[in-house]
Amino acid sequence: MSLDIYAVIDTGGAAPVELGWLNITHNVHEQIEVAGADPWGWEGMPIADTIGALRLCLAALEDRQREEELRRFDASNGWGRLENSREFIRKLLALAEAHPKARWHVSR
Repeated sequence: MSLDIYAVIDTGGAAPVELGWLNITHNVHEQIEVAGADPWGWEGMPIADTIGALRLCLAALEDRQREEELRRFDASNGWGRLENSREFIRKLLALAEAHPKARWHVSR
Protein backbone atom coordinates (compact mmCIF):
# COMPACT_ATOMS: atom_id res chain seq x y z
CA MET A 1 0.00 0.00 0.00
CA SER A 2 1.15 3.52 -0.70
CA LEU A 3 0.31 7.19 -0.63
CA ASP A 4 -0.31 9.06 -3.86
CA ILE A 5 -0.23 12.84 -3.46
CA TYR A 6 -1.05 15.24 -6.26
CA ALA A 7 -0.69 19.00 -6.66
CA VAL A 8 -3.89 20.15 -8.35
CA ILE A 9 -5.37 23.50 -9.30
CA ASP A 10 -8.90 24.50 -10.30
CA THR A 11 -8.77 26.40 -13.57
CA GLY A 12 -12.54 26.55 -13.96
CA GLY A 13 -12.68 23.56 -16.28
CA ALA A 14 -14.53 20.28 -15.80
CA ALA A 15 -11.86 18.91 -13.45
CA PRO A 16 -8.84 20.25 -11.57
CA VAL A 17 -5.55 20.20 -13.46
CA GLU A 18 -2.83 17.93 -12.08
CA LEU A 19 0.49 19.75 -11.74
CA GLY A 20 2.56 16.92 -10.31
CA TRP A 21 2.33 13.63 -8.47
CA LEU A 22 4.42 11.60 -6.02
CA ASN A 23 4.11 8.17 -4.44
CA ILE A 24 5.59 6.69 -1.25
CA THR A 25 5.06 3.53 0.76
CA HIS A 26 2.90 3.73 3.88
CA ASN A 27 5.87 2.19 5.74
CA VAL A 28 7.43 5.65 6.12
CA HIS A 29 4.30 7.41 7.42
CA GLU A 30 5.28 7.34 11.09
CA GLN A 31 8.88 8.35 10.32
CA ILE A 32 7.77 11.39 8.32
CA GLU A 33 5.14 12.31 10.90
CA VAL A 34 7.68 12.19 13.75
CA ALA A 35 9.94 14.41 11.63
CA GLY A 36 7.20 17.03 11.43
CA ALA A 37 4.86 16.55 8.46
CA ASP A 38 1.81 14.41 7.70
CA PRO A 39 1.02 14.51 3.97
CA TRP A 40 -1.41 11.62 4.51
CA GLY A 41 -3.80 14.14 6.10
CA TRP A 42 -3.44 16.99 3.61
CA GLU A 43 -6.44 16.31 1.37
CA GLY A 44 -7.68 19.62 -0.04
CA MET A 45 -5.14 21.73 1.86
CA PRO A 46 -3.63 24.76 0.16
CA ILE A 47 -0.05 23.85 -0.71
CA ALA A 48 1.24 27.20 0.59
CA ASP A 49 0.02 26.18 4.07
CA THR A 50 2.23 23.07 4.06
CA ILE A 51 5.55 24.47 2.84
CA GLY A 52 6.75 25.38 6.34
CA ALA A 53 6.02 21.88 7.65
CA LEU A 54 7.84 20.35 4.68
CA ARG A 55 10.92 22.49 5.30
CA LEU A 56 10.97 21.58 9.00
CA CYS A 57 10.42 17.92 8.19
CA LEU A 58 13.28 17.85 5.68
CA ALA A 59 15.59 19.55 8.17
CA ALA A 60 14.68 16.91 10.79
CA LEU A 61 15.15 14.03 8.34
CA GLU A 62 18.60 15.36 7.40
CA ASP A 63 19.65 16.13 11.00
CA ARG A 64 22.44 13.67 11.84
CA GLN A 65 21.67 14.09 15.55
CA ARG A 66 18.18 12.65 14.95
CA GLU A 67 19.26 9.87 12.61
CA GLU A 68 19.22 7.09 15.23
CA GLU A 69 15.76 8.18 16.46
CA LEU A 70 14.36 8.23 12.93
CA ARG A 71 16.05 5.01 11.76
CA ARG A 72 14.04 3.03 14.31
CA PHE A 73 11.11 3.53 11.90
CA ASP A 74 12.97 1.95 8.95
CA ALA A 75 10.95 -0.98 7.59
CA SER A 76 12.63 -4.29 8.31
CA ASN A 77 11.70 -5.52 4.81
CA GLY A 78 13.59 -2.61 3.21
CA TRP A 79 10.42 -1.03 1.80
CA GLY A 80 10.60 2.35 3.54
CA ARG A 81 13.84 3.67 4.93
CA LEU A 82 15.10 7.06 6.06
CA GLU A 83 16.69 7.63 2.65
CA ASN A 84 13.28 7.09 0.99
CA SER A 85 11.65 9.58 3.37
CA ARG A 86 14.33 12.19 2.66
CA GLU A 87 13.98 11.80 -1.10
CA PHE A 88 10.18 11.93 -0.95
CA ILE A 89 10.08 15.06 1.22
CA ARG A 90 12.72 16.77 -0.96
CA LYS A 91 10.61 16.13 -4.05
CA LEU A 92 7.37 17.07 -2.31
CA LEU A 93 8.90 20.35 -1.12
CA ALA A 94 10.13 21.13 -4.64
CA LEU A 95 6.63 20.44 -6.02
CA ALA A 96 5.09 22.62 -3.30
CA GLU A 97 7.49 25.50 -3.91
CA ALA A 98 6.82 25.32 -7.66
CA HIS A 99 3.01 25.45 -7.17
CA PRO A 100 2.15 27.24 -3.90
CA LYS A 101 -1.29 28.35 -5.15
CA ALA A 102 -2.43 24.79 -5.82
CA ARG A 103 -4.00 22.31 -3.39
CA TRP A 104 -3.09 18.76 -2.38
CA HIS A 105 -5.18 15.78 -3.45
CA VAL A 106 -4.36 12.66 -1.43
CA SER A 107 -5.13 9.05 -2.32
CA ARG A 108 -4.29 6.33 0.20
